[in-house]
Amino acid sequence: MEKFILSIITLLTLFAVVGCSGAPDRTLYEAEAVMTEHPDSALALLRSLNLGEIRGKSSRALYALLFTQAQFKNYLDVDNDSLITEAVDYYEDGPDHFRSMLASYYYGRVRLNKGDYANAIFAFYNAYELADVSGDKFWTAMTAERICEIYRNTYNWKEMLKFADVEYQNFKAYGNPQYIQDGLLDLALAYHCDSQYDSAIVVYKQILDTAFRYQNKELEEDAYRNMALSYYGKAQYDSAAMLFESLCGSDYVMPSDSAYLGLMLLKSGKISEAKRVLPTSKCYNNAGNWLKYSTLLALGARDSALTVLQAIMEDNDVILKDNIKYNLSGALMDYHAYKLKLADERSHYIRVVLWLVVVIAMIVVLAGAYVSYRYIRRQRLQIEKNVAIADSLKEVLETQNANHDAMILELISDRFDVLDNLCRVMYENGNSVQAKRRVSKEVENLIDQFSKDDSKISELSNYVDKHYDNIMSRFKADFPNLIKNDYLLFLYSIYGFSSAAIALFLGLDNVTGVYDRRKRLKSKIKVFTGENRQIFMDVLDKRL
Repeated sequence: MEKFILSIITLLTLFAVVGCSGAPDRTLYEAEAVMTEHPDSALALLRSLNLGEIRGKSSRALYALLFTQAQFKNYLDVDNDSLITEAVDYYEDGPDHFRSMLASYYYGRVRLNKGDYANAIFAFYNAYELADVSGDKFWTAMTAERICEIYRNTYNWKEMLKFADVEYQNFKAYGNPQYIQDGLLDLALAYHCDSQYDSAIVVYKQILDTAFRYQNKELEEDAYRNMALSYYGKAQYDSAAMLFESLCGSDYVMPSDSAYLGLMLLKSGKISEAKRVLPTSKCYNNAGNWLKYSTLLALGARDSALTVLQAIMEDNDVILKDNIKYNLSGALMDYHAYKLKLADERSHYIRVVLWLVVVIAMIVVLAGAYVSYRYIRRQRLQIEKNVAIADSLKEVLETQNANHDAMILELISDRFDVLDNLCRVMYENGNSVQAKRRVSKEVENLIDQFSKDDSKISELSNYVDKHYDNIMSRFKADFPNLIKNDYLLFLYSIYGFSSAAIALFLGLDNVTGVYDRRKRLKSKIKVFTGENRQIFMDVLDKRL
C-alpha cells in the first residue's frame, strides 16, 4: 500500500510539474523519455539547455543525473563526479527509489573510471540493493555486472562468480538476447578465474552455439579464446594449442594468441615449434613474458630466463600493491555501517511516528470519551426536562377553563391520552430509566406536532375557526405579515394553554419570551382599527 500511495503521488507531481513548469523542466522530461532508445537525442536536448535557467533543487538534480547518464550511453569518458554527486545527495534515501538507484549507479561508474574501486563498489552495492528490492531485473543485472567487474580487477574470484551468476540470472529474466550473452560471457569468465574450468567450458560451448546460430564471428572467436585458456588451466595443452593456432590464422587474432600458442607448445614438449612462434609474437604483456621465460628456460639460457622472470615478478608486485591499495574490505565495512546508520535512523523515525500515533490515538479516545460523556449528560438532562414537561402538560390538561367548549376539550384530551398512560407507567415502575425515555420521546413528538407539524397546526386552526366564527382566518387576514410564532401564540391562547405550555410549543427557554411576544403582539393589535380589534385583544387577555 505504501508503494502504491508513493507511486500515485509521484505521477501527480510529474503531471503538475510538466503542466506548470517552464521550458527547462519540459526539456528535462523529454530527455528522460528518449534516454533509453535515443541517448544521442537525449544528450543533444540536455546540451541545448541554459543551465542558468534550471531552477530548484529537484530540477538541478534531475539534470545532473540525466546528463551523466547520457554521457555514458554515448560512450564518453566521465571521471569528474561533481555533477553526479549533486544528484546522489538529492535522491539519497528519498521516495524516488528509481532515480536514487540510477544516481548511485552512475556515481559508481564515474568512480570506476577514476580507478577508485572502494567508492565505486560502495555506490554499486547501494544501487544493487535498491534495484533488487524494487524487483527491477535489468538494473539488478547492470549493477551486478559492475560489481563483478570490480571483483575481477581486484582478483576476488569468489565474489566475482557470485555476482556474475546474479548478473546472468537477472539478464535472463529480463529477456534481451544481447544482454543474456553478456551475462554468459561474464559467468564463464568468472568460472575460469575461480578455477572451475569444466563449468567455464560448458558455458563457452553454450555461447558458441549462439554465435553459430547468428553467425557472429567476433563472439565465436572470443568464446574460442577463453575456452582455450580454460583448457590451459586444466593442463589440456594440445586442445588449447589447437584453438590458439586456429585463432592466429583468423581475422580476429590478438597479440596474446601467438604467445599463448607458444606456451601451449612448450607445455606439450614441442620446443622446436615453440621457437618458431617466438619471433612472430608481438605480445609484450604477461603472456609474452611467460613465453620468453619458458622458451629461454627450455633452451637452457637460465640467466636470461631469470632476468625475464624478475620482470614478471616486478609486474606481479605492482599488481599486488595496487590490489592492497583498493581496500575493498574497508569499503564494504563502511557500506554496511552506512546501511546500519540508515536503518537506525528509519527505526528512530518509525518510533517517533509510532509514539505520535499513540498520543493522537489517546487524544482521540479521550476526546471521544468526553464528547460521549457530554452527549449522555445532555440526553439525561433532556429526559429529565421532558419528564417535567410531561407533568406540566398534564397540569395544563387538568386545569382547562371549564367555560371552554366541551368539543375543544375533547380534542385536546385526545392529544394527551398516550402521554397520560406513559406517565402512569413511569410512576408505577418507580421512575425507571426506560420509562422516562419513553415519556421523553412522546413529549418530543407532542412538541413537534404543536410547533412543527403543519398538518396538525392546520387541523387545530380549522377546529378553532369552526367553533369561534373563523377567528384564526380573520386574524391572519387582518395581520398578514406576522411571523409563524405570533400566529401560534394567538392560536394557543385561544385554546387557553398556559404561558409555560406555549413556551414549550414555541421552543422558548422560559415564559419570559412568551410574555414579551404577547406584549409586542398586543401593541400591534391596539393600533389596529378594524372591527375585530377587541375580539383579538380578548384572546390575548384570556377573556374569550
